[in-house]
Amino acid sequence: RMIFDHPEEEWNIKRMSDITGYSESRLQTLYKQIYTVSCMEDVLRNKIRYSRHLLITTSKSLDIIAKECGFNSYEHFARTFKRISDCTPSEFRKAEGIESL
Repeated sequence: RMIFDHPEEEWNIKRMSDITGYSESRLQTLYKQIYTVSCMEDVLRNKIRYSRHLLITTSKSLDIIAKECGFNSYEHFARTFKRISDCTPSEFRKAEGIESL
């Protein structure tokens, strides 16, 4: 639940393992069995979900949105967004009728 409530934070297997009390391998196995996706893929999908919300509801720059969603660089954000959404953040914003900065 924490990864969905705080998509801007830096999530990794070690941190999630420490929080849950499971070993890293056990956590990854259980997570995949329960949610049918890896922990880190879920983290990235949630960050992109949050970025879509920001793209639609704000006029913040793409660089700012990338940082607010916990990405270290705009390039990583854009690559991940395109892989998950099949379009770039700019294309998504444009398709939603929002002017980008």
